[in-house]
Amino acid sequence: MSTRTISFLFILAPFLILVGCGATNEPLTEVNWQQMENTVKGQNFTFVAKTIETMRSGSANRIDNPGYLKMDGDQVDLQLKYFGSSQVSTTYGRAEGLRVVGPASDLSSNRNEDGKSYDLNFTVSNKSETLECNLRIFSGMRAVLNVNSNLRSSIRYDGIIQ
Repeated sequence: MSTRTISFLFILAPFLILVGCGATNEPLTEVNWQQMENTVKGQNFTFVAKTIETMRSGSANRIDNPGYLKMDGDQVDLQLKYFGSSQVSTTYGRAEGLRVVGPASDLSSNRNEDGKSYDLNFTVSNKSETLECNLRIFSGMRAVLNVNSNLRSSIRYDGIIQ
């Protein structure tokens, strides 16, 4: 290869990378924003988890029974698999996953222009555990649910909104 060809490639390659990266950074349309806002504000949806990611063990695919979060107004039905460390020893007969049915408190939502998403934050509790949840909804109804517990290490679920 001649030095002229190599020089041309060194100029062309960064240009193609910059153009390619810029294409993925397009602003969302008002229709995309409206769809996400209607989902968050309507609070009537089901989040279906597809993958689980913990801080220590990496990512684990859960296709057989990934779990879900159903929200109807301020009522939450959450049943998700859990992989991670617990700060309290488990007792015989106790469910190992996250299971909460009841009202959400501290509900808040906001439009995240930089992340091109809508965030829904809330807290839910059962008899022994309090979960702080952040559901981030992206265009195309892809979503990420981060859960922080008072008894377990944090966990993240990637999935979709139905």
